[in-house]
Formats: sequence, structure tokens, C-alpha cells
Amino acid sequence: MKLENSEKDLGPIDHLLTTDDFRRPMVLKGNNAIGVLLVRLLLMTPGTNPLYPTMGVGLGTRYRFISADDIDIIRAEIERQMDLYLPISATSKTSVILKIGNAKYLSVVIFIDDQSYLYNTEDSPLPVEFSD
Repeated sequence: MKLENSEKDLGPIDHLLTTDDFRRPMVLKGNNAIGVLLVRLLLMTPGTNPLYPTMGVGLGTRYRFISADDIDIIRAEIERQMDLYLPISATSKTSVILKIGNAKYLSVVIFIDDQSYLYNTEDSPLPVEFSD
């Protein structure tokens, strides 16, 4: 489930299990491929993929309700997942920021080089709620 680097060194690519309008296999490249893998890592519950039993953070399932004590644990787990499953070239300069919005739902902001990725759990089917 790791991203692979293409032979022509076009950066990370990810093959989707779907086709485009011309019925060719759909392939994501570069930042789009990294974004899709980040969402997979954030949402996947560990143990879902038997080939990679530790893959996934489990936002929404493992961490449905969180407290201030859980913030550092979640941040460390996201960083660990990125180190394990993203290509080394994609994780050269990374930072993970966890925010609690006005409605007390968790937002995850990941910066990789100059690109930012935002996952707002308030808009998801299983929002991650913060309790004091």
C-alpha cells in the first residue's frame, strides 16, 4: 500500500481501482497521490489490511472522542504512519498540526515541503470530538 516512485522519476504515483472517462486505469501522481494516501492513513483502522496490520491511525473509529491528553498521541501516530508508508522523498520536511475548531471537532493539517493537506473531521461521517 506504499506509494511507488515511477521509473521516469515523475514523483509518487498511486494506482486507483477505477477507470477514467476513456476506461483506462486511473493513476494519481505527485501531490494528489500523497493526499489520497494521507486520507487512507488517517481513516484506516489498524488491522484492516492483513498485509500491513499496523497501517492506519483510525480517526473516527479509534479516536472518536478525545481529550487534551490524546493530542500528542495522535500527532505522534500520524508522524509514525507517514514515516512508514510515505516515500522518503515525500517526507523530507513535514509537520503535523492538530487543531480544535469552534465546534470542538478535530482538524488535521499536514505540511509536506510547501504543500498543505487539511482533513477536517467535522465534515466526516465519524467526527472526532474534543472534550475538556
